[in-house]
Amino acid sequence: MTKEKENKKMTKEKENKTARKHDRRKEDAKDAKDAKKASPETHFLLIANEIKKLTNTLIIQNNEKEEHAAKLAIANAEYHIKNELLTQQFNHMQKLESIGRLTSGIAHDFNNILMCMLGFNELNKINSKEISDEILREDIESSCNKIHLAGNRGAALINKMLMYCRQDYHAEDATNVQSTSEVINEVFGILRPVLTSQITLEVVLESDLIIQINGIDLHQILINLAVNARDAMKHHSGVITMSLKTVKDFHVNCVSCAKIIEGEFIQLSVTDNGTGIDPKIISRLFDPFFTTKPVGEGTGLGLSAVSGLVHKAGGHILIDSDQHECNHGTAFILLFPIPTNQSIPD
Repeated sequence: MTKEKENKKMTKEKENKTARKHDRRKEDAKDAKDAKKASPETHFLLIANEIKKLTNTLIIQNNEKEEHAAKLAIANAEYHIKNELLTQQFNHMQKLESIGRLTSGIAHDFNNILMCMLGFNELNKINSKEISDEILREDIESSCNKIHLAGNRGAALINKMLMYCRQDYHAEDATNVQSTSEVINEVFGILRPVLTSQITLEVVLESDLIIQINGIDLHQILINLAVNARDAMKHHSGVITMSLKTVKDFHVNCVSCAKIIEGEFIQLSVTDNGTGIDPKIISRLFDPFFTTKPVGEGTGLGLSAVSGLVHKAGGHILIDSDQHECNHGTAFILLFPIPTNQSIPD
């Protein structure tokens, strides 16, 4: 009995196992049939995904190429800009070298001429003492003193030119600072004889602060600006005014270097009521060799020198000019820093 039960049990298990295999086969066949029915859609989705991946890859590659092209364009532009700047600097250095050689030769020759002029001026001063007319003698002595003063200024300027040519910048006494009002009055006395009777020269001193600038440099600045003001009033009468005062709460751009300047300053101005300056050329006024004067009347170096000397002293330049308003003229406004040991009075 036991053996028969075991045989029946084994037979039943075999039948169950066979039935399960048959069921699995039926399920596999059904899945295969279903997969076969869905394959076009699945195939389309696979293709769509591949296209999407390829498109994204192409977009990334294209963006990388555009970014690389942009970097190359920027690098190329920077190269051309640097190359242009280097070329301009090289040309400027060549120009300065030529000017230096020319200046050296002119300075030596002019120094010899100046020494002769000063020597004869001293003889005139000595001979003037024998003049019996006291008024005439005093006039001649006064003129001789002015010639002597102007000659010494010229000699000092020549010495600076020679130091520039030798590049001996440290030889200049940077502490040779004079009273600003004294220099203005000195220039006033020198300019008076070279102005026509139609031009009036005025000095307005509203401050006793001293600009920290070499006296020779300040003298050269004022002479250049005053001569330009005189030339602007060549065909009509007018007034040249030199003024000195202090200003507060400034916030402007320097017309020469374009730097923003703000705060308190010593303001030195040279003003005329001449023809004014065309706004289109104001930005070029301080370029070396740029001039609006006829051939033979200007070198284009005066304002360039003014700009260099003003900035060397830590100053900046403003220009107020109007060609439309009658007799408005031009004002060159020089702003210098207030020394730490000086202050604006309340």
